[in-house]
Amino acid sequence: MSRVHKVSLISRLKALLRKQQPKVRLDWPAYFEDFCEQHGKFYVEFRGRLLFEDGWQYSATDYAGPEWPPLEDSKQLLVLQRQYWKLRLRQSLELAFKARVVAKGIENLQRAKSGTLQERRGKKVAPVDVEALEGRKQWLEDDVELCKEKLTELGVQPDANVSSDA
Repeated sequence: MSRVHKVSLISRLKALLRKQQPKVRLDWPAYFEDFCEQHGKFYVEFRGRLLFEDGWQYSATDYAGPEWPPLEDSKQLLVLQRQYWKLRLRQSLELAFKARVVAKGIENLQRAKSGTLQERRGKKVAPVDVEALEGRKQWLEDDVELCKEKLTELGVQPDANVSSDA
């Protein structure tokens, strides 16, 4: 067998092997979504990482991670969980306030108009979904109460100055 023929045969074998090798295309955003489901769905930003209610942390800049397990020291883990619920409470209070303002603003504006207010959703135009606004507002108000309950369970009395009317 000539040298040229050997090189050609080796090239064809390599090409055949490349075709037969399985190709895996990892979907890191899907992995992150699954990670969120496993660790409580919601996270807060904490010291440059995403912190979950069970103490797991994840990269705030890359879907591929890294990720960090909960702290092994139970006292440190308790401090971290308290921090999670305090930050989540603060976020939920802010978002609930904004949701109330938007819902009230739409309600007041609609009262002053003879027709139905319209909103653009992508390329579609439809009536403003007041029920969705109210649902979002209610969900956030419920989340505020959940955060307060969790903080109480963790031995933290939510700040008396913090209310759902903030």
